[in-house]
Amino acid sequence: MWAVLSALAATVAPSCGARLDRPGADAGPSDESVTLSFLPDVPVGREAYLCFGFDIAAAVRQTGIKTIEWRPADSAVALHHGKLYVSNAAYPSGPVACDEQPTGVVPLQVWAPGSGPLVLPAGVALALPDDALSLVVEAHVLRFTEGQAIASEVRLTLAGTGASHTVAAGWTGRVAPVPALRPGHLETSVDRCTFTDGMRVYFAWPHQHLLGRSFSATVTGPGRVLTLADVPTWNFARQVAIAIDADIVAGDVLDMTCTWLNNTDHYVFPGPKTTDEMCGLGLIVSPPRGSSLPCLPLP
Repeated sequence: MWAVLSALAATVAPSCGARLDRPGADAGPSDESVTLSFLPDVPVGREAYLCFGFDIAAAVRQTGIKTIEWRPADSAVALHHGKLYVSNAAYPSGPVACDEQPTGVVPLQVWAPGSGPLVLPAGVALALPDDALSLVVEAHVLRFTEGQAIASEVRLTLAGTGASHTVAAGWTGRVAPVPALRPGHLETSVDRCTFTDGMRVYFAWPHQHLLGRSFSATVTGPGRVLTLADVPTWNFARQVAIAIDADIVAGDVLDMTCTWLNNTDHYVFPGPKTTDEMCGLGLIVSPPRGSSLPCLPLP
């Protein structure tokens, strides 16, 4: 099993930056975009979580973000998934080893292979806190072969200073428990909770790793069932954000179910590495609700 490098930052040459782009052919008349460039690297046969900071949140904070497009490089270093955070403090340009989620940050979005650009509905934008100072890119990377590491990018299209009424949205999520996965067994985890607040959901993002077999998440209320995600055949290489655009009210019940088939000859446990397993649901909602979904567990 690959080990996460605890002191990797000292072995990698930092190379990252950000630029503010003026409107182009694919942007509206008042749109601007920000491009975050980052260059992660690891030795062959290893994986790591590396973070990169960008001191440009003030420019983004004024308008909010309406699209996020990850542009992973065609490189010997593969991007397993990426996260975009906002911080109310200055963050090092990096790379900084960040095996755990960085402290003092708020999630904005998660990207995984197979995902296309995140495009929010008209009149909706991801909001940054008033005290936001930095944007932080977390890159979970793996290297299988020798070869040159190439910088990847995240392109943010801003809502535009001339935009009319804009609804603020934010990222939130819930993680279900993962049992110890026995060799040769099909395992299931079921998580149920009751929403304590109402919200409008724009996107849902289900997440598992290599042993995932299926994922489902539904919201049940009086006389209705809202499907957030229904993935009967899990594909690790195609983890897409699902457009929803529907309301949830306080008292609705969330049911989330993950299944895994452990076709290895050893136990697999919950954890952040590719060879561990997860069961998580990310949502983009309005109004912003913080990183933890307001949902009380049910038996």
